[in-house]
Amino acid sequence: KPSTSSYAIHNCSPESEWKVSLGDIVVIHCEHGAGRTVFDVNNPLPGKHYPFAVGWSVAEVIAIWKVYKNNKQFELELESPSQYREHNPGDIQLEIRWFWRRCELPGNKGVAKSAPIAYEEIFETDHVDECSANSLLGPVKVLSGLENGKPEASFHCGMPMITCTNDKLWSFHRRSIISSASDKCRGARSRMYSSSCIKDDMLRKAIESDMDDVDKEQRKRIIPSCVQRDQISWRDAFQTVIKKLTLTQASSDAYDDCMALVGRGDEQCEISSFLRAAIKGANKSCPDGSTSSSIFVAGPPGTGKTVSVCSVINKLRQEQVEGLLPDFDFFSLNGMEMRHPFESYVKFWEKLSGHAKDRLAPEVAATKLDRYFSGTCFKDVPRRKTVVLMLDEIDYLVTKKESVLYNFFDWPKQSFEVKHGPRLIVIGISNTVNLPSQLKPSVRSRLGSARCDFKSYTVDDIIRILTSKIESDSPEYEVFDKQAIVFAARKVAAVTGDIRKALQTCRTAAEAVFQQVEKGTRKGKTDKPIVTIKDVQTVCREKIGSVMSNAIAFSTPFEALLLVSLGALARHSGREMGFFDLSEIMTKTEAIANASGNTEYTPAPSFHEILEILIRLAEARLVRLRTEKTSLASFRCSQGGDGGVWPLVTLNVDECDIVSALKHSPHSQLVEKQLSGSLF
Repeated sequence: KPSTSSYAIHNCSPESEWKVSLGDIVVIHCEHGAGRTVFDVNNPLPGKHYPFAVGWSVAEVIAIWKVYKNNKQFELELESPSQYREHNPGDIQLEIRWFWRRCELPGNKGVAKSAPIAYEEIFETDHVDECSANSLLGPVKVLSGLENGKPEASFHCGMPMITCTNDKLWSFHRRSIISSASDKCRGARSRMYSSSCIKDDMLRKAIESDMDDVDKEQRKRIIPSCVQRDQISWRDAFQTVIKKLTLTQASSDAYDDCMALVGRGDEQCEISSFLRAAIKGANKSCPDGSTSSSIFVAGPPGTGKTVSVCSVINKLRQEQVEGLLPDFDFFSLNGMEMRHPFESYVKFWEKLSGHAKDRLAPEVAATKLDRYFSGTCFKDVPRRKTVVLMLDEIDYLVTKKESVLYNFFDWPKQSFEVKHGPRLIVIGISNTVNLPSQLKPSVRSRLGSARCDFKSYTVDDIIRILTSKIESDSPEYEVFDKQAIVFAARKVAAVTGDIRKALQTCRTAAEAVFQQVEKGTRKGKTDKPIVTIKDVQTVCREKIGSVMSNAIAFSTPFEALLLVSLGALARHSGREMGFFDLSEIMTKTEAIANASGNTEYTPAPSFHEILEILIRLAEARLVRLRTEKTSLASFRCSQGGDGGVWPLVTLNVDECDIVSALKHSPHSQLVEKQLSGSLF
């Protein structure tokens, strides 16, 4: 029961009891709170922290526990719980995950100068903290990002209830805003960031069991079975489908429900069989670590590699809870999120040890990992029997000496040679099918012989995926015309087969129709709008603007050569979003120019010519430039560098956009030879 002095609203009196459960979004008393919000738009009252009288912020409850001074207190409560609690309320502690308001994000620090006129937006974070239950001030109602309206005063148990919207996550560690998945996955995300769950396996399993029951009840209340077709408005149907077509939502569905992905049943069975055998074999004395402790998963971007592995892991977790598998812990690292390949050592050690606040040097973290998997015990590190590590986007972890990949795939072999130490199983995911052949023999031998290849989605696969996504969440209203879905699938399959492009195309088309009807600019019937093939065609034409398309189509020979070279680097290296050093670009450009046999591209541009062309392309927003302190010093010196840093370069447009813009230009043969071919 919070104190009445915590509220700025007169005659506000909390009732005697307020029940707080795991997963609840609440208001927490804190000094860094960023000011007031509108509680009732019809009756705005002044106040620095309105509707509260103290600083406050929003958070989600992850775990609740009670602190005892000694074992005697604990035994007394077990003997007579009600009598003991009446005289000894004790110290109730909470583990919380902060939900920051926009004015609390970096760059917007300080008290909010003016309250919003609509429901305020809050952002999930990966920032976890602990506080006393005495810090609780009131409940929070969270709406989806598509809902909004005029704030009206609402109370719960006599306390003001703040209403906010949320559909984004602010990553405290990555310092960026990303889209979050559905509300039903919020509990799983909290457990992923929770330090309590990392340290205590029993607590994690108990919380997962409790939260799974909550999630199931929430799912039952999404759409009642008795709802008829004419009772669902087109607006609700469009909003549901738009949210369903996001990439995060599509991934979370397969992960949470352990569903077999369309066209990926064989691959999931293969990965599942390998992991199940490897986890069970972890108890054996001397298994062959080179063949049974790591698997290489490869395929083009957007073919379901990562989500397939995550879905399999979730299924194996359920088998673990049922006692069908030995205990194992799962961690994941993404090479694309690392500022440098060696940072992966630090991230892995933080996850493994639970010491997220320790900022170790990469070489120190690598030494600790080497000692850990070679059998050396650490007193302050959890003792784990089996660790399953998913290394996603390992193309970004390739270094000059390839030491990072060597260590990550050598530690499983070391761990299996130790009789009673922790076991490590590694799943390496790459966008490059022939990556092993590009590595040194020593690294290739550590990868082992187990591998699983993913092929691009076919037209039928994409149609089935899109149809299942759209119809499963909007069976009462037809949002998409079937021919529109078929057209989108054929368009994507003809270029890349990347299911992410198909989801993005359909989502953009649905958003465009929704906005046209809302603004009154939609032609034809607007009482029951539907996304037609014409709407999808419009999105495909506008995906790359006419200005950008013309800029590519009218490129000079050297500009076209550079764009095609960057596209070829992204394809062959597997670093889809990676930045390339100028030395890599010069090597690739020279090779493509010589192979073309066209005097327009030979001799290849010099270093200074490439720099000038890249600056022009960056000004046209066709490429992005970024400077890194880790640029090769020897390369700078060889090119007359003065101690500064040369930029790293990546494309700002898709490969398919380059192919589309250049196929009717004088450079059509160049792009057809280098970019039009399939990866398989």
